Amino acid sequence: MTPEMMTDITITIVIFLVSIAMVFKGKILRETKQGTSDSSIEKTQNRGTLFLICGSVVAIIQIIKLGSFLL
Repeated sequence: MTPEMMTDITITIVIFLVSIAMVFKGKILRETKQGTSDSSIEKTQNRGTLFLICGSVVAIIQIIKLGSFLL
C-alpha cells in the first residue's frame, strides 16, 4: 500500500471513531432527565438528537469509504 492510501485509511478510521463517540454522547444527552426547567431538558434532548443523527450519518459515510478501500 502506498503511504497516501495508509494515511487516508487512518484518517477515515479516526473520523469513524469520532462519529461513534458522537452517537454515544447523543444517547447520553437524550437520556438526561435532570435540569432546572423543562426548556433546559428539551434543549439537551434536542442536542442529543442532533448528535445522534450527525454521528450516524458520518459513521455510515466512513463505513462506505472503508468498504471502498477494501474492495
